[in-house]
Amino acid sequence: MSKTLTTNFKNNNGSGTITLFKNPFAKTNGGSLYYGRFDRNTVDINTLIARIQNKEAGTNALALQQSAGFFKEEILSALSSGEAVNVLDLGVLYIATSAKFNGTTLETAEGKNPLCVKFTPSSDVQNAVSSIDIKNITIADTGVKIEKIYDSSSKTTDQYITMGKTVILQGEKSKA
Repeated sequence: MSKTLTTNFKNNNGSGTITLFKNPFAKTNGGSLYYGRFDRNTVDINTLIARIQNKEAGTNALALQQSAGFFKEEILSALSSGEAVNVLDLGVLYIATSAKFNGTTLETAEGKNPLCVKFTPSSDVQNAVSSIDIKNITIADTGVKIEKIYDSSSKTTDQYITMGKTVILQGEKSKA
């Protein structure tokens, strides 16, 4: 473990943005036209330690970093033993299955683990996010943007293409 710790204090203002994405299944199942994602601003352990030091002057950052490392090791050990873990009364990490079952037979993609970890948040966690204000809702531009069409037969990029010959499309969000 490192003997030095760099901390950066940064804080959010308690508001966030939701980005809406087109739902490709909306027409087939009567679902919503869009699904939303709250834009993440992930805070790491160093930022949390800096925030604690800001509130509690004289707190030993290295001791906090070491304690956090111990907690992480024990949480991972408990999960690898098949145990669920209540993480600081914030919620429970538990093992679930991500596989499909055909009767009593387990169906998984080749090489894919049939188990995954899920999290059930506590009421304290749910209450913490209930005060967040939504400052903005935006619609994501997920469409393909064609910037250039190259006619491989005439070797030109003008407005004409050769019928029955290959063209190359260049742009954003296109798949080969």
